[in-house]
Amino acid sequence: MAQEISIWVPVISSLCGGFLSLLGAFGNSLLNQRKTERLSKEDRERKNLEEIYVILHEIRKDYYNLTLNQVSNKIFNNVEIKSIESHELNKIPPLIKLDMLINLYFPSLKDVHSKLVITKNIFGEELGVVMLNSYTSKSLEDKQQQFSKFWNLMNKLEENIKEIQDNIVKIIKP
Repeated sequence: MAQEISIWVPVISSLCGGFLSLLGAFGNSLLNQRKTERLSKEDRERKNLEEIYVILHEIRKDYYNLTLNQVSNKIFNNVEIKSIESHELNKIPPLIKLDMLINLYFPSLKDVHSKLVITKNIFGEELGVVMLNSYTSKSLEDKQQQFSKFWNLMNKLEENIKEIQDNIVKIIKP
């Protein structure tokens, strides 16, 4: 009886060894797949955060270069404000793209983003006031006061953009 069992020991040990090897290979494959998925997700997240950073730079540039210059020309030189849209028709405007990326991928940025949206809306309301008014008969002090509102809103917009960028730096993995 012992002799019959001893014949099966090499077979059983080979089967156990094969099973353990198969289990180890499966476990290793599973770990590698999870690591690849995690790295792929982090890479997509990094690219989206970098895109948000670039979009914030575009927004800053648009407000400084286009809007603020045109408001200044309207208030001080009575030059009508042209269409402020500077983007191609088939391209998503930066503010909409920013909304999309934050709402879809980074809910942790919603609070700081909402501050930017509030400031942008106030800026838009003030822009409407400037576009509808004539400043030819206003005193230099009144013109400076009106432009000062825009300058303060621009500084607030800059603070909001900087706050979002600071939060991106905290989120992004080195």
